[in-house]
Amino acid sequence: MTQAQYRFIRCILQNSESFTANSVPKKGVFAVMSRTGAATYIPIGTVDGANRPIWGIFVPHDDTTFVTDPIVWDGLNLTILRVVRRRWRGSVLYRLLIAH
Repeated sequence: MTQAQYRFIRCILQNSESFTANSVPKKGVFAVMSRTGAATYIPIGTVDGANRPIWGIFVPHDDTTFVTDPIVWDGLNLTILRVVRRRWRGSVLYRLLIAH
């Protein structure tokens, strides 16, 4: 683990909320995505057809959540639409899960 990955893990875990993905407990930082922010990662038709917010969930670099995995957070049932790996100097620093 690089120093940058360690720092991101600490930041995520200090500010995270618990959720489950396929009944496995995990930690992540949840944020509502704007229309243009969500359209960066998923088709605009999906964004426009959403009847509830699209969430961005920041998780550690070694998280194993996959696309289409169902997650439960704060009483909401969400589905992962995309997993984005954010890199710096060749290492994955964190993963951004796009969920609806």
